[in-house]
Amino acid sequence: MKPSRSKAGAEALLVAAVVGAVGLWGAPGRAQNAATAAAEELFREGRQLYQEGKLAQACPMLAESLRLDRAGGTAMALALCHEKANNTASAWLAFQDALDVARKEKHAVRIQVATEHITALEKRLRRIRIVVPAAARVPGLVVSRDGQDLGKETWEVAIPADPGSHLIRATASAFDGWSREVEAPAEGEVIEVSVPRLAPLTPPASSAPLAASAAPSSSAPAAVSVPPPASAPASASLAASTLPKPPPGDGRRYLAGTMLGAGALSLGIGTVFGLLAVKNASRARGRCSQDPCFDDQARQENQSARTQADVATVSLSLGAVLVGVGAYFWVIPGRHEASLGVAARF
Repeated sequence: MKPSRSKAGAEALLVAAVVGAVGLWGAPGRAQNAATAAAEELFREGRQLYQEGKLAQACPMLAESLRLDRAGGTAMALALCHEKANNTASAWLAFQDALDVARKEKHAVRIQVATEHITALEKRLRRIRIVVPAAARVPGLVVSRDGQDLGKETWEVAIPADPGSHLIRATASAFDGWSREVEAPAEGEVIEVSVPRLAPLTPPASSAPLAASAAPSSSAPAAVSVPPPASAPASASLAASTLPKPPPGDGRRYLAGTMLGAGALSLGIGTVFGLLAVKNASRARGRCSQDPCFDDQARQENQSARTQADVATVSLSLGAVLVGVGAYFWVIPGRHEASLGVAARF
């Protein structure tokens, strides 16, 4: 059986303490469940990437392995990875975590190594102090650094930060947000970032002033009405008399045309169903000429022929009625419309 990370880590730490090399990696042990198996595999891959110098990929893998299985060797390996990547704040926190695990495991070598690295890193830590004056503490104020909200107790504390840029943001409901990107200071130094008082949100402009300005002023001169020319009524009546009048019977003709179209459609449907009925009846007789007939297919075709014949009868009858009524309304105008036509000629 291969040694586990916890056991093999002790021998590796002894080697690292003597020669100063990065020999803190333990060999993976046998997986006990799915989470442990995933942690072992991540540990192996992270160790390989670390040895290849691919720290940006190695550190996240080791962190995930530690989350799945809090093994002492993995905790120490993650701290060393951050330290080699010059992430001093992350390494400082990781060594403290490794120290806690080592104390629980009563691993004297790891306790000593973690304590020495913590002491050395504390002198190199870059820190950012976020200052929130009393005047800037509006109701509901939330201050965050790199997307992580900071409690009010930490607003005046110099918090360690890794090298690089960091985004400071302040938000509150009913106020405009504020943000600022700052660079971490040099090793061992502290910078301060002061959060200003947030500006209240500007309410939307009301439309009342616009309406008031659009209304006519009482001092404006009244409009003067100009009477139309004397010939205006005569010309208006002349224009009205020359307008073309709609021909009498337009509504009746429209109704007649609709009925004729519907009638023709109904006649067409009746004809189609009639032909289908004849066809199915002929096929049924061809299959079975006896009476009664015991052929299922013939009986089914005969029943279909009867149904289609009924539909054809109804459609043809309805179509004939619609065509007849439509023709009547098309040819013969109503008495009221005829009188209108006579009056139009005078």
